[in-house]
Amino acid sequence: NVISKRYTKYMQSETKNCQNCKKKFSIDENELSFYKKMQVPTPKICPECRFKMRAMWRNEISLYNRKCAKTSTPIISVYNPKLPYLVVSHEYYESDSWDAKEYGIDFDFKKPFFDQFNELLLKVPKAPTFLSTGDGPNINSMYSNYAGGLKNCYFVFNSGPAEETMYSRGHRKAYNVVDGYFGTEVENMYECVNSQKSSNIYFGKDVVSSIDCMFVTNLNNCNKCFCCVNLRNASYHIFNQPVSKEEYESRVNEVMGSYERIERMKKEFYHFEKKFPVKETHNIRSVNSTGDYLTECKNVRNSFEVVKGENSYYLFSSKEIKDSIGTIGYGFRSERLLECVSTGYSSNIIAGSVITNCRDVMYSYFLRNCHDCIGCDSLKNSEY
Repeated sequence: NVISKRYTKYMQSETKNCQNCKKKFSIDENELSFYKKMQVPTPKICPECRFKMRAMWRNEISLYNRKCAKTSTPIISVYNPKLPYLVVSHEYYESDSWDAKEYGIDFDFKKPFFDQFNELLLKVPKAPTFLSTGDGPNINSMYSNYAGGLKNCYFVFNSGPAEETMYSRGHRKAYNVVDGYFGTEVENMYECVNSQKSSNIYFGKDVVSSIDCMFVTNLNNCNKCFCCVNLRNASYHIFNQPVSKEEYESRVNEVMGSYERIERMKKEFYHFEKKFPVKETHNIRSVNSTGDYLTECKNVRNSFEVVKGENSYYLFSSKEIKDSIGTIGYGFRSERLLECVSTGYSSNIIAGSVITNCRDVMYSYFLRNCHDCIGCDSLKNSEY
């Protein structure tokens, strides 16, 4: 009742001064409704500052050599060796050799919550990297982080499932991708950015439902296109001009296989694509949404690199998520996430980091298959 009374004074929106950067920011009607549903007060910090606070909980691509604190085995970790955390190998972390509940502390109502939570974080052993188990185990993919369901992958981040992929980030259902950034259902890709449901694309940007194309930008439902821009439903085109199959294969073979000719073609295509108009965003099939690199989204605001998001605000690099505000990464099949990092397959999570298959969790870290937990670290299959 107290919460309901608090929100009756709100009408369409609310304007506040950020207590951190002092800038004004607005909270619209949909956001107010979400905060009421989550039973939390409206934020006193602006979205930009909140993003920075979330980002502090996510070291995605900086990896360090260190030793397991329990077995002295060499490990690859996201924790700098200078940090005081107790970092162990994945083998030890997943074993029955320890129980996170043994590190529990009694809550003291006379002390600040976050001081006690920090004490717990320093005591409980940490996994060296985050493997998102919702997509299955990682196989032969040690140098990866915030990823799951990987097989024979190297330097792959915020992705999964993926196979035979290297030096890539932000992929979902990828096979044989090298030097890729942000793509879904892609195969045999090289140096591509924002590719969706495509295969055999080399040096491509903003490519959707296309195959066998090279040096291309903003293509949809195309195949056999070389050095083309802004085409739809096209086949056998070179520099946006139709050619015969024989001429196409001859021209392409003249370039491919030679590093010198490929580099020369890169420069030529760079000047060619500058002649064409560009869309105001890189969004694809998104409705009533603002931000960039949004694919198949609906009612998503001020967000970036989101796939199949709905009714959400301030998302970054999250996929298949709905009814949420303020997330970084993961998000798969989740709803009602508030200020979360690397949280997926979960619902009704407030201020959680590295949370998988959980519900009704607040201020917790690295939980799996849990519900109704507050201020917890590294629990699995736990409740209350």
